[in-house]
Amino acid sequence: MIARVITIIAAATFMAASAEAAEFTYSATNGPACANIKSKREFNSWRCPGPAGYSARFFDFGNMVAVEFGLIGKEKAIVEDDLMWQGADKSFGDKIEWRMTAGRPYGAILRIQRQDFDEKAGETRTVEELLVIKVSPQGACRMGVVDGKWRDANAVAREMADSTAAVFRCGADQPRTIGASSPS
Repeated sequence: MIARVITIIAAATFMAASAEAAEFTYSATNGPACANIKSKREFNSWRCPGPAGYSARFFDFGNMVAVEFGLIGKEKAIVEDDLMWQGADKSFGDKIEWRMTAGRPYGAILRIQRQDFDEKAGETRTVEELLVIKVSPQGACRMGVVDGKWRDANAVAREMADSTAAVFRCGADQPRTIGASSPS
C-alpha cells in the first residue's frame, strides 16, 4: 500500500513538473526568413521573425554589432549598449533559442563571438559566449553570459533563462557571468 502511494505521488510530481516545463523553438539569425531593414557600406540592419509576433533585429556597424528583441517592429534594448559588443569572425550564431511559456517568449539564447583584449597576453582574442536575454513586449536585456566553451554551456544557459527571467529586472539587476568569459 505504501509503495503504491509513493508511486502515485511520484507520478503526480513528475506530471506537474512536465506541465510547467519550458517550451522552446528556434529561429534563424539570417537567411530567407529575415528582412533587410537598411543596407549601406558600413551599416546593415535586418529583422528575423520569432514566435508569437516577436522578432530579433540585428545591427552590424562594422566593428560593433548589436541585437534587439521585442514585438515585431518594436524591438529594443531596455538597457543602453547592453546587447552590443565588438564583433568577431562570426558575431551572431546561426539560430536563436526562444524560451517560452504558453507559447509566449520570456527569454532567448544567442551564441555570439566577440573581440576581447587580454591584458596579460597584450593581445585581442576571440571569445565565444551564449548570451542569455530577457524578452518582453517592452524590449530585452542581458540576464547573463555563459562561456561558450563551458561544459554543458547550452544546458546552463537554458537553466539561467528559465530560472531568472520571471524575477530579473532590466536595468536594476546585474547580469550573471558563468565561465571564464568576462562581460562584454
